[in-house]
Amino acid sequence: MKFIVSTLMAIIVTLFPTPHVDAEVPPCWTKISGVDAGGHEGQTDGILNDRENSYAWSQEIFDGYLYVGTNRNILGTMLGFVEDFLDPNLFVGGHVPDPTDQRGRIYRMNLNTENWELFYLGPEDPQAAGGLIMGQDMGYRSMKTFKADGKDPVMYVGTAGSVIPIDGGFKPGQCALLAIEADGTITRIFAQPTPSFDSIRGLAEHNGTLFWATSETLLLQPDQPGIWYSRDPLEDFDGVLTENSEYGHIDVPDNWFPDGAEITDMISYNDFLYVFFVNYRTRNGFWCAKVKNQGNEDNPDWVWDIIVGEDDTNPEPDDTAKYPPGMDRFRDNGANANGGATPVLFDNKVYVGTASDFILRLTRGHEPDDILGTLGGGQLFRFDENDDWERVMPPDSVGNGIVAELMSGWFNPANLYIWRFGSCGDRLYAGTFDIGSLFALGEDRIQTGIPELDLLLQIINRRHKSLRGFDLYFTDDGDNWFPLRLNGFDDHWNYGSRSFATYNGTLFLGTANPFYGCQIWKHPCECTDQPMQFDKDLVPKEIEDKAPNQGDGNKDGIKDSIQPHVASFPSYNGTDYITVVCDSECEQIISPYSFFETPDDPDYEFPYGIVGFILPCTQGEITIYFHGVHTLNNFVFRKYGPTTPGDLQTIQWYTLPNVVFGKDEVGAYARFTLINGQLGDITGVESIPIPPIIIDPGGPARKISTIPAINTWGLLLLSGLLFIFCLFFLKRKKAWQG
Repeated sequence: MKFIVSTLMAIIVTLFPTPHVDAEVPPCWTKISGVDAGGHEGQTDGILNDRENSYAWSQEIFDGYLYVGTNRNILGTMLGFVEDFLDPNLFVGGHVPDPTDQRGRIYRMNLNTENWELFYLGPEDPQAAGGLIMGQDMGYRSMKTFKADGKDPVMYVGTAGSVIPIDGGFKPGQCALLAIEADGTITRIFAQPTPSFDSIRGLAEHNGTLFWATSETLLLQPDQPGIWYSRDPLEDFDGVLTENSEYGHIDVPDNWFPDGAEITDMISYNDFLYVFFVNYRTRNGFWCAKVKNQGNEDNPDWVWDIIVGEDDTNPEPDDTAKYPPGMDRFRDNGANANGGATPVLFDNKVYVGTASDFILRLTRGHEPDDILGTLGGGQLFRFDENDDWERVMPPDSVGNGIVAELMSGWFNPANLYIWRFGSCGDRLYAGTFDIGSLFALGEDRIQTGIPELDLLLQIINRRHKSLRGFDLYFTDDGDNWFPLRLNGFDDHWNYGSRSFATYNGTLFLGTANPFYGCQIWKHPCECTDQPMQFDKDLVPKEIEDKAPNQGDGNKDGIKDSIQPHVASFPSYNGTDYITVVCDSECEQIISPYSFFETPDDPDYEFPYGIVGFILPCTQGEITIYFHGVHTLNNFVFRKYGPTTPGDLQTIQWYTLPNVVFGKDEVGAYARFTLINGQLGDITGVESIPIPPIIIDPGGPARKISTIPAINTWGLLLLSGLLFIFCLFFLKRKKAWQG
């Protein structure tokens, strides 16, 4: 049963989707590009209203301007790589622009006047076929201002080489490094040694030297990462591209990446250059290694030390990795959900946001299990000068396993990346990539031909539209993170918070929006951000306050939004509310939801859907109110799961006994008691030190007179989900003890 080992992502999205959120732009944030800030969702946008500027891929402050490097219609380009999985014709309704002029562009905004202009239009590739204008540069992925000794500052820009359609197929581009001087002079000083589908993403200053990274391998061979460096790249350029002999070069050990790899980012810390790799091996997580010159400038001796990676790569004891790949986020099928990583320095420690390499594996044609196994919310780590790593989100204290998976992506499994960080005074921001915006584009029209993946796409689409779009979190101490907004700043097409820049007390944020065009926002650092309000049940205050009885769904005289043991949220069809109440023995409900699609229970129907939640308790009496429902007479409470919690051989549909149905002044209700590790709880009894956790999805159902055909794939889905859930949970109990 191949689907069983595919991914925990489906479990998390199915059991614990985030509740509906009414969107709004946070105070003190102002949109400074494209159309006006109000009502821009779904309108042609982008810098200078050019909708094909998909991502604000990079930003930098230089000589009185904010520079923004964009890419061109990246979604349309990517479709060419996944045509075996996705029908390009499914994107209807005008949500994706038609490709026209595909030359990359750099824009800049005068910091005094906030007027925008096109600064650089990349060169055209004359070999392009098909009637399109294709550029040598697909876009500009990294920017860094660097000042060589005794010289004026120069801004260096890393490009992404275009994929050029030619007669008979495609040809790869060659990424390059541009040097931009204050007078506007642009010099292409470096080009990738051999053509490849690659870009310069890693660009860092370290000990008075500029470093940049790309790959250096021929097409159809495993790409091997390489790092170049110079104390004055513009001065050292000899006028001949691709030879690059004038620049220093750091070799990555040949035996590290037999299947190829790329460098996602680099950062200078504690007198080392830390390098982060995506390993192309089928089932492997990100690597982190540090490198230092143990020689001198004339006779360099670059010595590597693996921190996160394989522990058997080198035979020398001091070359073994301190931590396993991807910080040990392996799934039961061997895939790793922490495929990539991005660092930032904050409060004398390096914070690392992880990313699923789902998109990379999809475009590179991996097997479905390996693609699905990488799905899951991003995680957040940090390390100190001793290379001691700890997980910040979810906290290390929860251990590995299903609890950590539920909390990843800040309880949002569609947040595949903790994409980029920005700092503003003593505050650190983290922005995400929400793949729900992308998957929602086709809604039910998306058909991949792979049943498992088709089901997963349908599950992700169950998340409400108002939750799509990047999330933005912030912290003042690195430990406590608060949500600023969860919806792409009131635009669900804004699926990523892609780049940041800070200047003179102002933070600039650039979005990724391949549908209607990227956006630039600004925020004065002196303005205090107000986080979204929750009462620890993860239902936003503005949602609970709209419950019946002026936000008092159970009529106890206290608003639900300030009671962690009471949660009110919209029903699965959005027509009314559901209120879940837990008695005083359990004073907390986490992530309640109403689920609107179930696998067929052959003899029953679920007119009010399935209700689910987590209880961090040993026991709790639960009352579920269904507002607007007149009666639950002749109903039973049905569940699909192990009749012996944790025993995989006992999964089936069953009726939960001792459920009381009734009606009071609030409305119709179902009332029952849940006990950790007893019938009704999926997981069984947890091991110390993990606290007791009761996970309960189920719903009121009634007999149907005519038995419909069983939805085979639906039953397979839930069966597979629960099988993976229990298997993963049981196998990880020992890990939770350490």
